Amino acid sequence: ICVERRGYWYLINNITDLSMNQILKHLEDIVEDARGRPYGPGVAAYTGVDRTNWAKNREHLLLQPGNQQSFDWIEKALFHIVLSEDSPTTKDEVLRLGAYGNGQQIWFDKSSTHIVFENGRMVSNLEHSHADAVVPARYWIYMDLFTHVNAGTGIGFANESDYPGDVIGIGTITKATNVGDRSEKVENPLILNFNLDDVAKANLAGARAEMNVLIDDHIITCLDFEDFGARTIMQNCGQISTDSFVQVALALAYYRDQGKIASGYETASTRGFFHGRTETIRAQSIHTKHMCEGFESNMDRTELEKVVRKAADYHRNYLRRCMAGNGSDRLLLGLKMIAMENGIPLHPFYSDKAYTYSGDFTLSTSQMPFGVEDAPGFGAYSPNAYGCCYRFTHKDRIIGIITSRRVSNKSNDAVRFSETIKQAFRDLYAVLAHPASKL
Repeated sequence: ICVERRGYWYLINNITDLSMNQILKHLEDIVEDARGRPYGPGVAAYTGVDRTNWAKNREHLLLQPGNQQSFDWIEKALFHIVLSEDSPTTKDEVLRLGAYGNGQQIWFDKSSTHIVFENGRMVSNLEHSHADAVVPARYWIYMDLFTHVNAGTGIGFANESDYPGDVIGIGTITKATNVGDRSEKVENPLILNFNLDDVAKANLAGARAEMNVLIDDHIITCLDFEDFGARTIMQNCGQISTDSFVQVALALAYYRDQGKIASGYETASTRGFFHGRTETIRAQSIHTKHMCEGFESNMDRTELEKVVRKAADYHRNYLRRCMAGNGSDRLLLGLKMIAMENGIPLHPFYSDKAYTYSGDFTLSTSQMPFGVEDAPGFGAYSPNAYGCCYRFTHKDRIIGIITSRRVSNKSNDAVRFSETIKQAFRDLYAVLAHPASKL
């Protein structure tokens, strides 16, 4: 694995041959070594900017003596660890540093980077192309459970109440082996050197400046809704999908926030098929429109419940079709890419106003499985969009991350939208719950 500390990169090799205490000793030695040096070059900043420029910078760096070996170690590592000097105290601070770091710490090409802060908090930054989010979610669950099961052994800690006995997978975790001993010796940490000529230094300075602009443009906040979660919805709201409940609430929140219906995207999993990944759920419908207008026009509660359930049923059925391989977006995208790669003129359908408008998603959403308390999320993929990722927790809550742009779109505000979503949850519950809820 490769470890970043204070702008430097270090190598811990043959990690599977090391005991846990040997790995810990390596990490402690890295912290000590970096402490005695001026802040390093922070070459990871190259990876956060425009992909074409990064590719050109990478080619230039590889021409410099000695850089090839450092690149090989970093790019072939199982994963990266960033030992951050920060000590964030709020969830929003943790999320912001997890998304961007200080602009020079995270090697954004890497599939998996785990950022550990001075105060013991931790967050992961994941690159999406290698796998869907459920894959890293599974090993996050494993890490959480492993820490819980090994509480009190000197290598882990967790609050017993964090994991009731029926949490998925807890019975599969065993006590740690190969813990090792604190007296075990390890080699000195190997620092990875980068040879930067004047051109590379100038490009790195430009990358840092570009990263600062990107960081300043993003708002990221935790959606932490404690009033109720999936269990309460299923018990009190009749036959409604819990995910459909959230999706129609998000539609209502967006309508209140922006005064119009969202062009909505939600991820459907097609992992039931060999090599299957995702399909697009187009969550909005004419029923969504009627529902939003009904809430804002003080429609009779009985009628309002009917239109809410129609909107939710439409979403649930669309989700089922997508998971069964009957979605449309991936097929259309595949045909488009085949045509472009082979020089075939695109069908006029692809330039149709309704198609292009509907593909400019202004509300990009996804639900994450597993009922742990970790907040999942992703950035707002375009200036026009809100990003909204969420999960239901085993403590009967809803937790997630809301993102938006600050400078490139001044009408969106993730913090404001998060509060609007919470109120939409309450209003939707009040309509659907029987007997009528006082929430």
